[in-house]
Amino acid sequence: MPTKIAGDRCLLVGNAAGQVKPLTGGGLAFLSLCAPLAGRVAARGPQALSEYERDCRRMIGEEVSFQERARSIFLRLKPEALEEMVQTLSHPKLANFLAECADIDQFASLPPKILARPQLWPLLLPLTYWLSEWGWP
Repeated sequence: MPTKIAGDRCLLVGNAAGQVKPLTGGGLAFLSLCAPLAGRVAARGPQALSEYERDCRRMIGEEVSFQERARSIFLRLKPEALEEMVQTLSHPKLANFLAECADIDQFASLPPKILARPQLWPLLLPLTYWLSEWGWP
């Protein structure tokens, strides 16, 4: 996200504010969170504009940061490593877990869900190198 998304009688929302998911390029999920906030802040007047930046970062900042780290890892992967990741994640137990628990709008919610299921940990061993670079525990 840009460092400045609110200014002198101006609020940026959606793509203009960089409120897009780094992994998919989608922005509707973030827009649905930030646009109503922009409306409420705008209704309160220019003195409230700085709250918009702070509150947007609070709402989507962690997810944007997580996805930026993930994207950075994916862009550096060699084809063989990407194939290994796909193979690992194709394991029936992991595929079922992802189908049940993964959320395309909230990738950052996945690590705690994985940590809560120790029976999956051995299946993820082939990915530990990339997970550690990604900043996962």
